[in-house]
Amino acid sequence: MLVVDDDPGVRELLSVSLRKQGFEVLTAPDGQTALDLADREAPGIILLDLRMPSLDGFAVLEALKKNPATAGTPVIVMTGSESLKAGARPRVLALGAADFITKPFDMDTLIQEVRTLIRER
Repeated sequence: MLVVDDDPGVRELLSVSLRKQGFEVLTAPDGQTALDLADREAPGIILLDLRMPSLDGFAVLEALKKNPATAGTPVIVMTGSESLKAGARPRVLALGAADFITKPFDMDTLIQEVRTLIRER
């Protein structure tokens, strides 16, 4: 699993929580690192923040879905940005995201969604 967020606290919280559930977790602080890791490591699921400097989550999602090596990887898009919450859901789903969640989110709900996506693969 790959966790992509420019906020180190969010990356740490997600990676610790997911590792406690038995998941192997890689992290990326930005979009370009995420694309490089996704291509090289082929994670089973990607948790992707929308608001990041340089390459934002929309650009990363679009690149992931255009790359044959990562096109089939489920991506759960996350945002805590009030300005993005309203219009982002339809856009990320149209780009191929498996789900869209808003921060703060319930960790148990997120873990259940991850397990569901793994079973569906």
